[in-house]
Amino acid sequence: MPHALDSLIDLDAHPIGDETYQAQRRAAFDTTGVLCLDGFLKQDALAQMVAEAQACQMLKQGQRPCYRSKMQKG
Repeated sequence: MPHALDSLIDLDAHPIGDETYQAQRRAAFDTTGVLCLDGFLKQDALAQMVAEAQACQMLKQGQRPCYRSKMQKG
């Protein structure tokens, strides 16, 4: 199920739709060869992604995960 970007990304800290922000990040990458976006993902979204990845790993190992997505509960 697709999620709205603002539920995953901290758009206040990382306004990815803003051309000035994009230019600044591009310049930083061009200078250093690395793009570090601290706090890009919201903590809740990151925790959800980790839980989903762990559940998938358990399934691959033949185990049944004890996991239910917050998105599925609603």
